[in-house]
Amino acid sequence: MGFRDRFYTPATAHAILSWRILLGGAFGVAAGLLTASVPVAILAGVAVYAVSVLLAMPHGAKAPAIDAFTLSEPWRQLMQSAQGSHRKLRETIAAVPGGPLREQLDAISAQLEHGLAEAYRVAKAGDDIDDVVRRLDPPTLRSKLATAEQRATADPSPDNTATATAIREQLESAERLKQQSEQTAATLRLNQAQLDGLVTRAAEVRIGNAEWPAYLDILTQTNTQWRVVPFSKENGFHPPNSAYFDRAGLNHKTHLFPVISNPGNPTGRTRAGPELEELMALAEQPGNGILLDEAYEMFHPSRGVSGIRDVGDRDDRALTLAGGRSGGRR
Repeated sequence: MGFRDRFYTPATAHAILSWRILLGGAFGVAAGLLTASVPVAILAGVAVYAVSVLLAMPHGAKAPAIDAFTLSEPWRQLMQSAQGSHRKLRETIAAVPGGPLREQLDAISAQLEHGLAEAYRVAKAGDDIDDVVRRLDPPTLRSKLATAEQRATADPSPDNTATATAIREQLESAERLKQQSEQTAATLRLNQAQLDGLVTRAAEVRIGNAEWPAYLDILTQTNTQWRVVPFSKENGFHPPNSAYFDRAGLNHKTHLFPVISNPGNPTGRTRAGPELEELMALAEQPGNGILLDEAYEMFHPSRGVSGIRDVGDRDDRALTLAGGRSGGRR
């Protein structure tokens, strides 16, 4: 809650027109007697009055402490991923000197902190739902329902019928809660994607000037910084891997995120074998990442060239591969 929002509240209005006026006046009179100076007395009274009103103003709600280890899976892993995104951004900002870029990154960080708090709220709600489902124990309810229905069929008494109905309603409630849990998990994954998007805005994307134009449209729409890697006759329209990870003139904590289609669209040039292995090794180094578009991998003579076989840490969120064999893994 900002200062303006806290000022225009009933609590603040009440504080402004309360006994604090008398308190400020009393301090003013006392200061006047002690100093024999009217200006000093007025300033003292106004200062005491203003401070007392400020202390009475509502304070913004304190963000809840985030402890991913209090959650069960999958909520714990989702929150740890979100915290990892925030940590990467803070490391980047810490190395940037004051100026317009630092101000932009600080604004992004504020958005990320808000998103992190929202993610934790969603994760706790999902975890609570799962806890209720565990207590209901759907497998046991199904077994009890089968037994109760057999009894109700053999002896359709009111008690047997009511028992079967009650168990069926519990099982239906458990199924509805499971669906709600799945929807909550989807919401949290969307939230994580948005957090990753904010972190990407704080990184520098490297993209070749002969890549698919839609990539540049996406980067422009998301206000993402990028630098062009030249495709030229000199490099055979196939820049070396090192060109995408050149840190000349960059702070050592700046994150680099190349966007590469492989096989290339529209050039058809392909990184394979040792060259592809080197590319993925560079992408896995600290502060690096990659988006490798492998949509045309099956057109390569190998019938499926893919960087996924060269990925050492398949849980690394800075690596995104999309193609037939990789199945769009992140």
